[in-house]
Amino acid sequence: MSEKRVEGYRHFINKIWNAARFALMHLNREYTDINDGQLSLPDRWILSRLNRVTRAVAEALDSYRYNDAASALYRFVWHEFCDWYLEAIKPDLYGKTGEDRLEASRSVLWHVLRNMLILLHPFIPFITEEIWHHLPGTNGSIMKAAFPLPGSETAVMTPSADAESAMDLVIGIITGIRNIRGEMNIQPSLSLEVSVQSPDETVCTTIRENQDLIVHLARLKSLVVEPPGVKPRSAATAVAEGATIYVFLEGILDFAKEAARLDKEIGKLEAEIVRVSKKLQNEGFLSNAPGPVIEKVKEKHKALMEKQQKLQVNLDKIKEML
Repeated sequence: MSEKRVEGYRHFINKIWNAARFALMHLNREYTDINDGQLSLPDRWILSRLNRVTRAVAEALDSYRYNDAASALYRFVWHEFCDWYLEAIKPDLYGKTGEDRLEASRSVLWHVLRNMLILLHPFIPFITEEIWHHLPGTNGSIMKAAFPLPGSETAVMTPSADAESAMDLVIGIITGIRNIRGEMNIQPSLSLEVSVQSPDETVCTTIRENQDLIVHLARLKSLVVEPPGVKPRSAATAVAEGATIYVFLEGILDFAKEAARLDKEIGKLEAEIVRVSKKLQNEGFLSNAPGPVIEKVKEKHKALMEKQQKLQVNLDKIKEML
């Protein structure tokens, strides 16, 4: 096993530990029931995803496909529970959305964390056992806890395709805005003005219903949802499923300065691409270097080319705004 993989596992364990520590700060009792009427979209989404990953893990374990079970849990814990759900419910947990929403999110968080620990236990028993004893309402060892089989009394909630579809749209819009921030070198602290256009009224309704969530996670000053129209001037564009996102850059970027920065960055990449290309054209290198080394150089060349193309697209967009 490579050191890089071991390091990746260490990061995963740290992620679980920190997520559990944050969750336990907000959980002061056991929650035997979930108030379905008070659930937000992120609550319904994570419960649906928990049900699906529970089924996937159970089927993989029954078929002795331990790697598939571990991979499904890794994606759920890191990317869905930690990266999205915990961030989405912070306004609820800090009491910014009212007492009912606070209690609803706490109940969902308790159930998801509890079942997640049970699912993870066969793979990381010492960490899950330690966290288990700090979770309110648990008795004895986690080894005695019933596996949360879908469809049984231990299951939390049935899957919801509607919740997953709506949350996928919200995540797509937030990701599109975040990508523009990164590509345009916009500071995370700057609040942005965004317009989302869609011909689909269902898409528009979903965005409006979750407008506060998008504003919170994308760090926006304002979000306008409207039918398709003329593309706004001085706006960067991203596309989510069924919607076009416009991020207004007037007053956010110095377009001339940003164009100069991108041009300089592209120049550096071109020089590096020439250097790597010469190496790949060198018969001595290709004849004598080990196969893995040659493959690594080829991968580097490909990554440099992709980065150059991406920066060139951004430079062309900036020039259109000058």
